[in-house]
Amino acid sequence: MTAAKKPKKKTGGPFVAAAVFCNSVTEDSDGVVSALRIVDEIRIAVGPHAPADFPSKDNPVETALFVLIMIRRGDAAPGKHKLRLVVEAPSGKTRELQRVACEMPAHPNGTATIKARVALKLLSAGVFWIDVILGKERLTRMALNLVVQRTDAPESAQS
Repeated sequence: MTAAKKPKKKTGGPFVAAAVFCNSVTEDSDGVVSALRIVDEIRIAVGPHAPADFPSKDNPVETALFVLIMIRRGDAAPGKHKLRLVVEAPSGKTRELQRVACEMPAHPNGTATIKARVALKLLSAGVFWIDVILGKERLTRMALNLVVQRTDAPESAQS
């Protein structure tokens, strides 16, 4: 009499291995990926002559960063999936930042790696939350904090 096979235990997934903003992404010849200068805060010093409404819709902070997202498949279905990045501004307004195709590998421990350059127009100081959505499931949130530091006008020399 042969023993019945136990059903395979589900591991869950997909799992986020990395989700970061950075200045650049490199990939070595052996496939190892590196994120250089991980960024979660942008500090801008503005002088006294900057517009009072900086940053705003008319005077945004424009920046370009790379995103590196690494997703382990787990029990998720292999093959093509849609990955979306949706940004939520400090005001609560949301908009889609980017949409990319994501190829989930055949093996459950395999990793899908997404490297993309994103251009951001930040209209206010505060924390911007970027949702990483695979299909219809939010996997994680990345945060990018914009800090605007205003400097005072230099005091005029007395005669």
